[in-house]
Amino acid sequence: MVISGKDSSVGILVEKLKKELIKQILATKGVETERKSVGSKRGWLTVCIGDDTKAWCKACHCTLTTHKKDLIEHSKTKKHDQSIKRSNIVGQSSKMPIFFQKPLKEPRKIAELKIAAYVAEHSSIKAVDHLGVLIKNLDPASPVLKDLKLHRSKCSALIRNVISPCFLEELLEEVGDSHYSVIIDETTTIDTKKVMCMIIRFFSEKQNKIITQFYRLIEIESADATSLADVFKAQLTADGLDIYKLLGIGVDGANVMVGEHHSFSSILKEGNPDLVTIKCVCHSLHLAAEYAFKTLPRFLDFLIKECHNWFSNSTKRQIDYKQIYMLLYEGKTPVKINKLAGTRWLSRYEALIKILEQWDGLKLHFDMAASKERCYTAEQLSNMLKSKTNLLYMTFLGTYLKPITMANKMFQATNADPLKLLEELNNLLLNYLTILIPPAQLEKADKNNLSNYDFEKYIMDASFMNFGYSFNEKSEGIRDHELKDVKQRCKQFLIEICKQIQRRLPNNLKTLENCKLLSPKNATSQIKPDITNLAKSFKTLCIDVDSTIQEWNALHRTTWNSTQHTEEFWVEVYNFKNAVGDRTFCHVSKLALGIMSLPFSNAVVERAFSQVAIIKDKLRNRLAINTAESILRVRYTMMDGCINFQPSEKMLKKFNSEKMYSSSADTTDVASDDSEVMAAIAEII
Repeated sequence: MVISGKDSSVGILVEKLKKELIKQILATKGVETERKSVGSKRGWLTVCIGDDTKAWCKACHCTLTTHKKDLIEHSKTKKHDQSIKRSNIVGQSSKMPIFFQKPLKEPRKIAELKIAAYVAEHSSIKAVDHLGVLIKNLDPASPVLKDLKLHRSKCSALIRNVISPCFLEELLEEVGDSHYSVIIDETTTIDTKKVMCMIIRFFSEKQNKIITQFYRLIEIESADATSLADVFKAQLTADGLDIYKLLGIGVDGANVMVGEHHSFSSILKEGNPDLVTIKCVCHSLHLAAEYAFKTLPRFLDFLIKECHNWFSNSTKRQIDYKQIYMLLYEGKTPVKINKLAGTRWLSRYEALIKILEQWDGLKLHFDMAASKERCYTAEQLSNMLKSKTNLLYMTFLGTYLKPITMANKMFQATNADPLKLLEELNNLLLNYLTILIPPAQLEKADKNNLSNYDFEKYIMDASFMNFGYSFNEKSEGIRDHELKDVKQRCKQFLIEICKQIQRRLPNNLKTLENCKLLSPKNATSQIKPDITNLAKSFKTLCIDVDSTIQEWNALHRTTWNSTQHTEEFWVEVYNFKNAVGDRTFCHVSKLALGIMSLPFSNAVVERAFSQVAIIKDKLRNRLAINTAESILRVRYTMMDGCINFQPSEKMLKKFNSEKMYSSSADTTDVASDDSEVMAAIAEII
């Protein structure tokens, strides 16, 4: 029997139910299926005495929940079949009792969905057991709150099978047939499961801007190149995304991702030769600084690490040092020294600066601790802090780690202008080369091609280099041979950091140089650079090269308002329409917005992993990956927070037991609309 939403079908169904005296259990859908699967053996089912909301199996002598799925599963068990055969229940004429509840009203659905969204954003799911009861008791007379029932099972089902799938559907609809890029990385969770995180980046016509949004968190069996590529392609296909419209991938610098032979990127390029692979600039800059740091004495690393470790697990030491610091610095409170971590790109510079700011206080504290506690570590740290040479090294690092740290911060930003990022990379390299090379020689270098500049044959002697005012100030009182050795080490640091930047960033610089051609300044100028080669290199974006170049050459004939920011300018160009409503500059604007959607940093993935570590922590290590993915999607999608969250019509439609508690969590909508039918049946009962 097919349930329809039309009035005629409802009337027929109601009359039939009156004649049959409501013989079956009515779930939200699948009435005929239930009649065949459960109703044929209805003689064994009755109401549980003492609890009208439960069912009683007369054959097995056990209590059952009144859900259609549970009843059918029980009827198929081996124990039930054997009990039926031993009894004479089958064939009796007793009819199946009615287990039916009225459908939930929309205000209650909205309230429970909002509570579930709050839980997903702010707390653990287990907290809703008390939260639901607490909210219900706030106003027992409220028509919405008095019937509110929300515990962890239902809350998990709402997050996993209602809210998150609807957000995913909206995201996929927003991507549609447009071109997109994906940022990928893998990690291991606290329960030693390997997961791959995927962040999608594309131009949204709905929001009129380039957005970066969480896409998937997938459990993987192996992190080799073949397994990662297979899982990646299978997921895109399953979600209906065209893999040939994948413009670029953002990855870290690991060989499994960007190696020349049989890596993740090389496997994808076999099917999509025009795919752009971009190594994370933040990873590259961090590694460049770390390799350069190795040219300096090893005890500097020991000094930075142990200054943090000394206070990290001792409250007494923190209190003693605070008292000393407040005496020295007129009541000010000392700041905590950062811990060095390989995954925290800015930790070394931040820790170093804080040690420099507290140098005298730390020196006095460790001097007192060495004599009082008779600790070898305190004695070593005291001797290091007394050394003027070490202070000179730290001053140098404080000056020349700052530019690369600031550049790293810019690339971590989600709204950075790609054209200005190119300028920052060039300025970063130029800043270090200015110290190493005589000005006359540096003037001859091509400032737009510094990544290929052979600077080593023009390097000055260390004695002629100017390492800055602070360095010169702290070098007073140091012996000449010690100062000469320090300068030589500092020179090697600068050489190594320049070599590392040149070696790790040539591909990124080339891609950013292509973006520079599409600057608003070039686009609005009458004399424009030729973008033919650029258009040819992005064949998936630029199908009609001739039309693209014609539109590019005609851009200066129109007056544009947004010429200061690159993204805003090209969004305005894309939305510009002619007299009949067609986009005048469709081809060239799609090319520009597609190139600008390329990812230059994996920072957003690292932030997602930090969220995963919070969601799936030591206390919740058994949380399923698909539940963690759903919570992560809710947190990333609700940009305005749970306060402004409004459940959509799709969410309200999915709010039923068949959708919520389905193991498959099918996201497709059933064509039948049975809300009117359920309302009519409720009136009869």
